[in-house]
Amino acid sequence: MSENRIISSFSVTFGLSPKAIAAAPTALSEPIISPCIGICTLDEALICVGCKRSAEMITRWSSLSADERQSIMAALDEIESDH
Repeated sequence: MSENRIISSFSVTFGLSPKAIAAAPTALSEPIISPCIGICTLDEALICVGCKRSAEMITRWSSLSADERQSIMAALDEIESDH
């Protein structure tokens, strides 16, 4: 399946514009690491009790660059080691 067909299928499935998809990193060029541990519950401050990311950060995660994700992963590691 060509990359264009994959993007088109993704756009239809998730309702994203072609411009939004073009701006996001693709799985073919940039793997997306994630601190998610499968305990997806937000506390009163809208922070996930599992991975410690904010609801906004979880929403934006796939559109961040690999460097941005790595910086956040390092910050989350520091938070975890402080507790």
